[in-house]
Amino acid sequence: MDENAFKLSLLKTAPRLASVRIFGQRLVPQTAEQVRVLTATNSPNGIQGLLQYFNLVEGCLTMIESHQKQHNFTYDWIVRTRVDGYWNAPLHPQNFVAGRYTVPSGSVYGGLNDRFGIGDFHTSKVALSRLSLISKLDSAGYRRLNSESAFKAQLTTLKYPTPCSPVCKGSCVADVMSSLDKRWSWTNWGNGMIELCDAHGGWEDQWETIFDRVAGKKLAATRRQVKDLTFEECVGEFREMKKKAVNWDAPAPEEICGRGLKMKQ
Repeated sequence: MDENAFKLSLLKTAPRLASVRIFGQRLVPQTAEQVRVLTATNSPNGIQGLLQYFNLVEGCLTMIESHQKQHNFTYDWIVRTRVDGYWNAPLHPQNFVAGRYTVPSGSVYGGLNDRFGIGDFHTSKVALSRLSLISKLDSAGYRRLNSESAFKAQLTTLKYPTPCSPVCKGSCVADVMSSLDKRWSWTNWGNGMIELCDAHGGWEDQWETIFDRVAGKKLAATRRQVKDLTFEECVGEFREMKKKAVNWDAPAPEEICGRGLKMKQ
């Protein structure tokens, strides 16, 4: 729950909503085993930052299990994504592998990419149990893990493999990409689909025009919709979401919209 939470009103277009949970951040008590297993190195908010993230992810599992119990069924597949992810194509059926957890290559930071994942219910339960599995990692002797390496360790410890198909080998390495530290963050770029921009300084002038051209008409319209959203429209969209959702655990629409939008008289 922050000044950007009003942008979640875009989810009103979803055909079905099982649960909506928007909550304020609270301190997660640190245990001795968590301090042993995790490292604060390169975490902007230290170990507490990792625990906040792990708590957020495991909260998804809590919602999933509650919804299954409430309606007496089990999901065949669970796709876990983040609101800062970008989808440019539908998921291919080959990414759904029973008994394995599928994650993207790149941005592994010494472990596994923990920003997106696909698995059946049992593998997803392991993948989403970021907080509760720390005790098992501690017993297995793991120490000083970041988010990605802890993610890899929890899947390895419980013997759940992750399938992968390398797309960049040998001579595909070019000048800029070869300078990246593979132990830190690595993107498989050999398929020629990556273009590099100059990320120095602030946002590029006329970035909106560039985005609209590249993203296409549908996403461009969505960007403009968020930019032009009024307080009253935002409240209406959240009320529409609330009607769709089976479970609603969030502040009032007026509070969510008021944090990021100025009320228009």
